[in-house]
Amino acid sequence: LNDISTTATSIDNNEASTHELTLIRQKTSADAGQEIAKMKQTVGALETSIRMVKAGYSLSLATEKLHKVDKALSGAVAEKVREATNHSLVVSFLGEGGKNLVTANATYSPMSEELLAVLNSLFGTFSANLWSAEEREATSRSTFQTVLEEKSSELALLTQTVKEKDEVEAEKAQIQAVKEQELLDLHDQITQTTRSSKQR
Repeated sequence: LNDISTTATSIDNNEASTHELTLIRQKTSADAGQEIAKMKQTVGALETSIRMVKAGYSLSLATEKLHKVDKALSGAVAEKVREATNHSLVVSFLGEGGKNLVTANATYSPMSEELLAVLNSLFGTFSANLWSAEEREATSRSTFQTVLEEKSSELALLTQTVKEKDEVEAEKAQIQAVKEQELLDLHDQITQTTRSSKQR
């Protein structure tokens, strides 16, 4: 009986840890999903900005797309362009995180080469980061699935063990009950025989 109690505790522990792992996985999955969605948005915005610059759109229109998606990234682009050139337009571009550049002046063409280089560099970095995040999430999902399968197998084994032990205990109880009945019957028979002998 002690074995059955120990196994039952193991079953409870297995179920509790599986539940806890599932909750943790749901949280990390949701967090990773948000991070990946944000990265995809940023990569998309960079891609659109690159296409706009290549098509001859102004610097401000190209960076406005970035600014809507990621203000910090827009500022980083401005910073990197400023590092590449000290043109006065870039200083005003930096002023509002890349938002307040005057469209008419922003068509200054030498700027588009520097901006394109910065955008392409950032696009490469963010694409690599996105790929890494997706790989990490896929690995986490796969690892969780493996752990879940192991826990499920362990639970099935524990449940089977309890069932078998229950059956053995039931069989022992049945044998014990039969022996006790035989003893009672024998006692009754002795008592009857004793009464019969006394009555004669």
